Amino acid sequence: MQAAERLAWLDGRRKGIGGSEVATVVEWYLRREGRWKYADDHHLNKWQTAEGLLADKRGEVPHGETTPRLEIGQLMEHMGALEYREITGLDVITDRGCELDSDAYDWAQGNIDGWLPDEDGEKAKIWECKTTAPWYFRNGWKGEVPVYIQLQCQYYMMLTATLACDVLVLVADWRNWEQFRDHMAKAVQIDPALGWKADAYWMATKEKAAVLPVEANPDWWEKTLIAAWDGFWQGVKDG
Repeated sequence: MQAAERLAWLDGRRKGIGGSEVATVVEWYLRREGRWKYADDHHLNKWQTAEGLLADKRGEVPHGETTPRLEIGQLMEHMGALEYREITGLDVITDRGCELDSDAYDWAQGNIDGWLPDEDGEKAKIWECKTTAPWYFRNGWKGEVPVYIQLQCQYYMMLTATLACDVLVLVADWRNWEQFRDHMAKAVQIDPALGWKADAYWMATKEKAAVLPVEANPDWWEKTLIAAWDGFWQGVKDG
């Protein structure tokens, strides 16, 4: 994504609340309602605070810079789709129908990584691709999708009226990603015929790929998710 395209995309994100922001909004709501069941210093999304998200939506702070973690996640979606096909035998649709909004809620927006169709070509299942390191897959995921990603999946299922989501996780040692990327970029400048794809890094460092399901919880959508979104978005507009 070019710089101008990314800026326009970031500006568009300020017009609503996206899937990666779900955990922050839900935590804000549960704390406000006295329903927080975790330790006070625990956070559902350790990379984002409610105060920071409010300031961003109001345009009070500059757009954040992209990070290697975000870059890896975007570049690995292609490889994730191939790994998903290898594991399940199913093809994921990633090139259309991935931008979401809602006529019912002015705050609703999102970009899913992909989806699987039913017999009529409609969305039957949401597909999300995630990357993580081996140590965090063992100690953070522990065989199931982390809460902050589950909340993201619930949000996407609500917007699409689907009842299932598959999370494809790519487990590899991403610590040398920046060094590899820069090395390959220089190589391409010298000999464009080499080409360079992020897939090469995955093939060289992969530990495993796994598919973990998330089932829809429509009752929770009504009792918590929609109320959290409405309350938080009202705070954005009131600011």
